[in-house]
Amino acid sequence: MVSHSRAVVRAPGKINLMLGIAGIAPNGYHLLDTVMHAFEPGDVVVISQRPEREGISVTCSRPGVPEDESNIAHKAALAFFAATGTRCGLNIHIDKTIPPEAGLGGGSADAAAVLRGLDAMLGTSLSDEALCEIGVKVGADVPFCLIGGCALARGIGDKLTALPPLRGCYIAIVKPPGGMSTAYAYSLYDEYDGKLPPIDSRAMIEFITRGDVPGVGGCMRNVFEYVAAGEHTERIKSAMIAEGAIGAALSGSGSAVAGLFLDEAKARECLSRLSSFETLMAQPAHTGARVIHLE
Repeated sequence: MVSHSRAVVRAPGKINLMLGIAGIAPNGYHLLDTVMHAFEPGDVVVISQRPEREGISVTCSRPGVPEDESNIAHKAALAFFAATGTRCGLNIHIDKTIPPEAGLGGGSADAAAVLRGLDAMLGTSLSDEALCEIGVKVGADVPFCLIGGCALARGIGDKLTALPPLRGCYIAIVKPPGGMSTAYAYSLYDEYDGKLPPIDSRAMIEFITRGDVPGVGGCMRNVFEYVAAGEHTERIKSAMIAEGAIGAALSGSGSAVAGLFLDEAKARECLSRLSSFETLMAQPAHTGARVIHLE
């Protein structure tokens, strides 16, 4: 078994171009009908073996992100060890670009990076399918963050169908203060179940398949905007459209809003006008977590 001491992994985030809920499974999980797209820049995760054979430490460049066993990157390492029968001491450092608690898959991206990095470091040579089987036990979005690109996601978000990635566009991301608990957002949805406009992926898939980016923008919708939108959501969406966005929608269960632009200058001007919030200029990514350095 090949063993390396250090891996540096790029971890793209994700936005939901559209998000609907198709039903509720017998076990109570909500069944999604959503189209997700990876974006960069994302986080960078550095994984290093430590001299001790046991123990996992997590550090993060962003204050407030947990650095203990509750961090999903820590959970991903334990899941990898359990699935492969491997073991080593680890230092995991997360250089955080993706705003947390925003519906942008930041934690899932970091977990995917740990799985991808450990596979390369320890020479286990697992397939994407095998890594996704480990990842879904850690978080529903981890499989997508491993694969990246653009995909239709169903089930709890783990049943992925690849779609052609978007080209020739830019993503402006704006996160207002605070965050939204996913569990709380779903509880709000349950209060309105059956009373909300239906949202499904058919039109979005058609436009993506044709490479019609303006059509994609026109189909951007999210069911959580009806039940869990924050006080700033509509203001941000309206400002994006006024500045030239071809579409804008809440990502995940929020609180971040993603706007799709054909013109980079307009996207940057939009973010400048919304600079009282946390902003991120991004582009569609065609891959998921990937190792960029190994030693």
